[in-house]
Amino acid sequence: MLSDVGSKAIGAFGLIDESAPKGSSWYGFAKPAIFVISKSGKITHRFSTRDYTDRPDPAPVLEALGK
Repeated sequence: MLSDVGSKAIGAFGLIDESAPKGSSWYGFAKPAIFVISKSGKITHRFSTRDYTDRPDPAPVLEALGK
């Protein structure tokens, strides 16, 4: 979970759900996403979906975590 006032972090990762128009109270919410980060701090995998009602499948996420 991330508190991201102004949606700066989710914007940097390309996760802003743009289905709500700018200026609305819903604009700036993030699309669901899971990032796998290596011990050195590098993003090795990204799992995301197009819609907030959809979630990444857990099987490939668990597989990436096992590597």
